Amino acid sequence: AGYVAWSNQADDPTGEVRPPPRIPNALIKQASADAALHPTPDVGAVSVAPDLGPDLTEARYVVPEDASPSPGCHAVDMVDAGWFQLGSTSIYLPQDDRTSVARPLMVLLHDSFQAPATFANETFIALADREGFVIAAPNGSTLPGHARAWRSRAGKRVPLTALRERLRADVCFDERRVYLVGNGDGARQAAAGAPWVTAMALNGTGVAPIQQSWFDGAAIPTIWLHAMNSPSAPADGSPNCHGHKRLAVDQVEEMWRGRNRCTTKRRRTVHGESFCETWTCDVPLEFCRLQGGRSWPGAASLARTCGAQEEAPRFPVTETVWQFLKASEPLTTVPE
Repeated sequence: AGYVAWSNQADDPTGEVRPPPRIPNALIKQASADAALHPTPDVGAVSVAPDLGPDLTEARYVVPEDASPSPGCHAVDMVDAGWFQLGSTSIYLPQDDRTSVARPLMVLLHDSFQAPATFANETFIALADREGFVIAAPNGSTLPGHARAWRSRAGKRVPLTALRERLRADVCFDERRVYLVGNGDGARQAAAGAPWVTAMALNGTGVAPIQQSWFDGAAIPTIWLHAMNSPSAPADGSPNCHGHKRLAVDQVEEMWRGRNRCTTKRRRTVHGESFCETWTCDVPLEFCRLQGGRSWPGAASLARTCGAQEEAPRFPVTETVWQFLKASEPLTTVPE
């Protein structure tokens, strides 16, 4: 598996990732619009998936009264909007004249073989400018020759606790509104979540049987995206093109329903041949079955499996994900 990367990004000899120049918002919005189909209301939908909203990149984020500013809000110097580097993590501040503001934070975990800042540029930058949230995009590996694979760190999973402490000290954000978004390997390895995560959005098609324990953890509001036509993870659980078994989509859904204590389906949202379903749960769950490969819709870098590109589903995933995250209740208390 790998990625065909469309990128302005270059790595330096130490393996440190330098964020690429920003892709113009208009191009990103057009890519997202091109990936969207008109909804088909004759398939039993209660509602249709949202399209991208108006261009609100000049809007200023209004900090809610219940915001909990991170220590970094009182410690950081003013920095320009746009990208800056914090160790091996790329930080993006939205285009606003106020940079030390307690905004929502999106921790964006790339797939193996993906460049973190490039993935962010292709998907969430226009939305960050529109909605006023901060992006933290850690690099899966700073070791040369390891293709930024999270698993290259001696088999360890994403070090979320250490990442959070570094962000708290040096980045200004609202600790009651921290969203964890993962793609591919980054999604699966971060699926356990953390007590300080408000909600998760995970494009994690391809769960191996031995990875089921990675999903153990406290229930967290989650939207899960599952590609139904990926050769790396057939939806029925049959061996993939490498001969490896992955959990069937029904098994993955059952795993999430058990974790978030769900009973009955509540609503289906249809977009073309893809759909998302919400459940009656103790903790919110939305499970999306997307017709297409496991590439993130709207991203120009396409996943490769067995030598072939995996086309992205024609579905407005980025906007759908953000609407779910934004609607999630903020944390009542912030863990130390």
